[in-house]
Amino acid sequence: MSLGLKEKLFVKHGRARDFLGVFPHSRNTPVGHPSAVYEQLKHFVEFTGSLLTANKFMNNLYVHIGFQPAYKYEEVYQLIFENGYLMQSINRSKEMAEIRQKINPSSKFYEQWHLTWKEKNGS
Repeated sequence: MSLGLKEKLFVKHGRARDFLGVFPHSRNTPVGHPSAVYEQLKHFVEFTGSLLTANKFMNNLYVHIGFQPAYKYEEVYQLIFENGYLMQSINRSKEMAEIRQKINPSSKFYEQWHLTWKEKNGS
C-alpha cells in the first residue's frame, strides 16, 4: 500500500490506521522506504482485471522516481482476476528480462537515446 509522509510516520511509530479492522505492521521496501503491511484481511473483493506482482528488486536499476517499473524486478507475475477469482497466473519474468536487455547501456537503443539526449542538452 502506498503511503503519504504522514501515514509513513504513523506506521513507523506504530500508530497506523486500521483497514477493514486489521492494523498493519511496518516493513521497509527494497529501497528502504517504510510501508504498511496488512495481513489476513479476509475480505472478498469482486475485482475484474489484472495485476502485476513483482519480487526481487534489482538494486542496481534503482532510480529515485517513485514507483519502480516491473522490468526492474527479477520475478514478475501477471495475475488475472474475474469477479474476484484468480483465473490465471502468468510468469512475465522472461519478458521483463527482454526489456532489460533492450534498454541495457550496451544496446544500440541506449546508444541512440544517449546521443539524442546529448545533442538536445549540449553535454
